[in-house]
Amino acid sequence: MTVNIEVLVVPDCPNDAKAITSARTALAREHLAAHITRTVITTDQQARERNFTGSPTILINGTDPFARPGQPIGLTCRLYPTAEGLQGVPPLPDLRHALRNSPHDPGMPARHTPDSPSEVDPRTTQRPDPPGTQLPHPRENPTPHRHN
Repeated sequence: MTVNIEVLVVPDCPNDAKAITSARTALAREHLAAHITRTVITTDQQARERNFTGSPTILINGTDPFARPGQPIGLTCRLYPTAEGLQGVPPLPDLRHALRNSPHDPGMPARHTPDSPSEVDPRTTQRPDPPGTQLPHPRENPTPHRHN
């Protein structure tokens, strides 16, 4: 069975590589094959189209297993609760649990959150990434940054 992982990130995300490494580690420990893509979200429009709630967001077969209803959409960093406090990627056990419980039929419609269906937009893909919280990107002020 092949799993599709897409890691959505903002440019220069400090947790970009760690999210991809964590996804690969979780896949290996679950003995799953995967196609991993990395998509850079650079505009507010892309963030809205993808229901992007922070970087990094790890989609498993089009679904964000760490999504919470009401999370704001925007170009921000995302933090995940762990036993050690907030971290920039979900804990490995949580990621493995999400892989075990994800829909594994790549032919089914992609969904970002249970409440907000969103088709995966292949035009944004640049190359073959318990609820999260978010903070502004560390290089920006407390409001989400905009690209013109």
